[in-house]
Amino acid sequence: MSQNKIEELILLAFSAAKRSWVIALHTAAAACGEETA
Repeated sequence: MSQNKIEELILLAFSAAKRSWVIALHTAAAACGEETA
């Protein structure tokens, strides 16, 4: 496996984790907003 391929996989995993973290954050914020409303 080449170095570029490994870096590509790391970037892909990082962006996927970041995206799911953002979704989780929005979901939590929406849930908190519904509770206080």
